Amino acid sequence: MIHVWAWPLGGAALAAAVVLHGLLLGRLLGVSGLVSALTDRLRRVDDASTGSLANADLLEALRAETVAAFGEEAVTQATEPVSRPPARLTAPPLSGRAAAALLVGLGLGGFLAALGTGTWSLRPGIDGTIFAALVPAGAAPLVLLAGGVLVGVGTRMAGGCTSGHGLSGVARLQPGSLVATASFFGAAIAVSFALEVLR
Repeated sequence: MIHVWAWPLGGAALAAAVVLHGLLLGRLLGVSGLVSALTDRLRRVDDASTGSLANADLLEALRAETVAAFGEEAVTQATEPVSRPPARLTAPPLSGRAAAALLVGLGLGGFLAALGTGTWSLRPGIDGTIFAALVPAGAAPLVLLAGGVLVGVGTRMAGGCTSGHGLSGVARLQPGSLVATASFFGAAIAVSFALEVLR
């Protein structure tokens, strides 16, 4: 069994996944956007259950306050259409079910790949001598949780994740994606060297 794919094969598989995702769903591949969409949907459900204003009611209240403060002219100017170039892949947002299905599919794919290679085992840490040497066994879940939170914060700050920036954005030579990808790969390399020194 192959445990690690050769880089040309892995690169071709990632490229195929991005292209197929775009062709089938009409949108760019990005995982953090799906997570954000799901959490936003959950937050909207919570807002509705606590009696918060619906979007239409909120917009109407905002419009009324704007008219009261600045006059009808301010609202008219603010609602004039803005000409902008058509965006590529402008499909409507994925439904909550479709986003959840994609996220579950990502986890399921990893699980099946681990089963296929015989490497599946449930453990509270990361395999590796450096991690084991630096992190006590009981603290491993907390360290992984903290790492996940930091990744989430970084993803929000960068406006995307490794799939959105590293695959979709870099492939289209987007300047922001090039900078973000260089930043998180550079940080990963620096941390790996630092961990080698600390070991």
